[in-house]
Amino acid sequence: QAYRYRLYIDAKEQDGRLTFIVEDSGSGFTKEALLHGTEQFFMDDTSRNGEAHYGMGLFFAKTVAEKYGGGIKLSNSENTGGARVEIFFLRTSRG
Repeated sequence: QAYRYRLYIDAKEQDGRLTFIVEDSGSGFTKEALLHGTEQFFMDDTSRNGEAHYGMGLFFAKTVAEKYGGGIKLSNSENTGGARVEIFFLRTSRG
């Protein structure tokens, strides 16, 4: 089966933050998904075509990021029109 979407992954360090950025070339997040996409068990069925999903992936990403002083931001990509997820962690010094 041919892939329908492209995935773009990047990482950057700036102002004491390490940010991982993932964008796809799909249809992007709906308004509801932008507001609730990181909530446990949230499922925006408009993005799925009969595939099993449980609404846990972005919730887990948010939980891990927040555990380590970071966060997550959902948006729609200006580059691809698809979904954009930024997960960031605050840089800490080791001593």
